[in-house]
Amino acid sequence: MIKNSSGTILQATQNEDYSVNLGDPSTMNGGYHNHPGTGVNIFSADDIAILIEIARYQAIGNAGNAYMVVVAPGGIHYVMYFNGTHNEIPAYGSYSTGQLDGWNKEQWKKNVDLISDNDISINQRLEQIFLSTLENMGLQNKVILQRVEENKISTINQNSNGTPVPAPCN
Repeated sequence: MIKNSSGTILQATQNEDYSVNLGDPSTMNGGYHNHPGTGVNIFSADDIAILIEIARYQAIGNAGNAYMVVVAPGGIHYVMYFNGTHNEIPAYGSYSTGQLDGWNKEQWKKNVDLISDNDISINQRLEQIFLSTLENMGLQNKVILQRVEENKISTINQNSNGTPVPAPCN
């Protein structure tokens, strides 16, 4: 699902198995999707790149209106927003298809590596993978991640050793 810039909710089109075309980023504020049974159940590098393109087309001073939502396991939804100004948006074409594919593969590898770590929850694992991807893309502190579960919303921050720390929102 996408919300275009006029506020209308539209259905995205499915290109192939588990691949969705959200449409023209210049016409939308955000998108809502899931990763059913494939990949990692957090925003992919492709999703982050789409967020950047949506932010690029927001009105000057409103880049933070760009958002993406992904459905994760256990009824949890993750929301990401761009947290910078238009001047801080990476230049158009900054991320090649090869780079995005590499970061997506790295997410999968980290997911497999962390899956056997019983000291962290599935949410912490997904959040750690996402934060690492932001860092690789040069977007650390430029994208806000929020976890929405039941009646609770938390902003996910990163501590000095790279692990996620949820901060409850009021």
